[in-house]
Amino acid sequence: MRLTDGKRTIEVTMREWDGTNWGQDIAGEFFADAELIDNDPYTALADIDYAIDNAKDWESHAGDYDDDDETERLVEITELTQIRRIRELTGLSMNKFAAKYNIPPRTLQDWEYGKNEAAPYLVDLLERAVREDYGLRRWYEVVAEKNGDEFEIAGTYSRAEAIEAYMNERHHLTEAEKARQSLQVRIYKSKDWLDEEEYDADLIEW
Repeated sequence: MRLTDGKRTIEVTMREWDGTNWGQDIAGEFFADAELIDNDPYTALADIDYAIDNAKDWESHAGDYDDDDETERLVEITELTQIRRIRELTGLSMNKFAAKYNIPPRTLQDWEYGKNEAAPYLVDLLERAVREDYGLRRWYEVVAEKNGDEFEIAGTYSRAEAIEAYMNERHHLTEAEKARQSLQVRIYKSKDWLDEEEYDADLIEW
């Protein structure tokens, strides 16, 4: 499965040896408390490093997973770049994506494999362009509802910033407040949705 904290994204698999073969990937079960983001193949959590530490503890039977079970375990973690995540939204190969957005193929390759890092403003502009070109939802509004009243926490073109705002707000809530207040992320096709004839939006409650 793929996990993101809004700043970093990883792909993780977790398997146990049954004596003959490696079993099914249980990462989805292990991170069951994480929340799926819209229809993207990514799941949000608060801290990637914490998730990695937990997965490695599970693999080595350490920390919270210290037990007498001697079953061999395997954890594989690959960190994905934001540029790769954006390209995957289009379904294009690296060469076709580079040609479409006038990026030197070697530069794109270096970005995707982490040899060089694209400037944050370039990443943001590229994501905006991709979402515009492919008709993907691109305006993220984080809102809270309490006692029937609704107020905005953040509005952004960046999915990463929306996740971060949501996570930060959630961490500030006590358990009692969580019972009385809902946090939501609304994803619109346009920032100016109020000017559209129809209320064209999906309401996502994580």
